[in-house]
Amino acid sequence: MRRLSVVDEIFLRTHRGMGTLIALQGLWRTVDRVDPLLLERVHEALRFGPLGRRVVRSRVPGARPHWQRCIRAHPLDHTDAPIPAADLLGWADTRGDDLDPEQGPGWRLSAAAVDDGGFVVALTCSHVLADARGLIL
Repeated sequence: MRRLSVVDEIFLRTHRGMGTLIALQGLWRTVDRVDPLLLERVHEALRFGPLGRRVVRSRVPGARPHWQRCIRAHPLDHTDAPIPAADLLGWADTRGDDLDPEQGPGWRLSAAAVDDGGFVVALTCSHVLADARGLIL
């Protein structure tokens, strides 16, 4: 059973105590549409990869929380209805409003067509689950 690091616990306390979700997000713009089957495979891999976990409080008073597998995930958020390119960042900002590192899921994979052509894929994750390096990996 791996315990949270001190930094992980600071982000968890911020999330829990202040109600302030600190999330990381990677956005990928592509020229062509991304195959929905590929998106499903990526979504499934994320469920069983390093993001497929949640925080569990210790039963020992004063002990740090630990990680537990959690393959629950938000459904793949995929839409073919194009979003306006001018509102791409606004769209991206709405992808992380209900991430929960304790109850799960703490991440979401979203994808949408863009009205000026191409496609955008967003991976949004609670900072409790991963830092920037972890999100990229």
